[in-house]
Amino acid sequence: ASIQQSYVGTLQTALVEGEHEEDPHMLQARTPYQAPEVDGMVVVPKDQPAGPGLATIRITEASTYDLYGEICEEGGS
Repeated sequence: ASIQQSYVGTLQTALVEGEHEEDPHMLQARTPYQAPEVDGMVVVPKDQPAGPGLATIRITEASTYDLYGEICEEGGS
């Protein structure tokens, strides 16, 4: 998870796709370097205001495949 870990603490622009496939309390998003069906995703709490579209996400945690964070603002940077 060392590459993933390097993103912790950074701001990333990601495309919020909608509800997480496995957890209805979370949203799933993808950065430009995360390909669907191949790479992991960014997981954020669903209680944060975000619809489908670009958002700036502060990465707070990393696992082997996925990143976890909080939405800072919609629209990306």
